[in-house]
Formats: sequence, C-alpha cells, structure tokens
Amino acid sequence: MSWLNGDTIIYKTALGERIYQVVSTKEISNTDWSITENTEDKNTITLVTCITNQPEKRFCVVGEEIN
Repeated sequence: MSWLNGDTIIYKTALGERIYQVVSTKEISNTDWSITENTEDKNTITLVTCITNQPEKRFCVVGEEIN
C-alpha cells in the first residue's frame, strides 16, 4: 500500500474509532526510533513496517487526529 500526505487512517477498537490524516511518510533506518518522541499537544498515530528486500530500512507513516 502506498500512503500520501492527506490520506485518512481509521483506527477502530472495541472502545471506539479515531480518524487521522497522514502528515508525513518516510524511510528510516531500522534503529531510528526518534519518530516515537513526544508530539506535544497533538494526538498522533505512527505506523512502521518493513521494506521488501531492505532489512536495514523501515517505512514510517505519521498521522494527526482530525476529529
């Protein structure tokens, strides 16, 4: 799947649903966890996945809640 800024992420649980808008996407190294640092007053979701045939890289998608 390909993510673009402005795309919508819908996160559903037994407790309800939250809607986020993608604000950034990027490749990172598999040791870079700076993306999980404090986001101040914004409620964000961060998705991280492997990249095919690139074990040293990860693809990161960050979204901000838009409710």
